[in-house]
Amino acid sequence: MKKFEYKFLEMPTNGGVLGFVDDVDMNKLMEDLNTSGEEGWEAVCSVDENQMAAGGKKTVIILKREINQS
Repeated sequence: MKKFEYKFLEMPTNGGVLGFVDDVDMNKLMEDLNTSGEEGWEAVCSVDENQMAAGGKKTVIILKREINQS
C-alpha cells in the first residue's frame, strides 16, 4: 500500500472578496513550487482562506509525496 506525507505552502493574499490575489508574488510562488517539485512534492489542492473565514489573508497549497518504504 502506498503511503504519503504532506506539507503546506502558504501564499499571502490581500484578503479581498472572492479571493482576488492582487499582491501575490507569483515569481516567489513559482520558485517555491519548482523547488518542492524537485524534492518530489506534488501540489494536490489549494484552500483559499479568503473564502472560509472573514478577514483571511492567505491561500494554502497542499502538497504530497510518496514515502519510500524500504
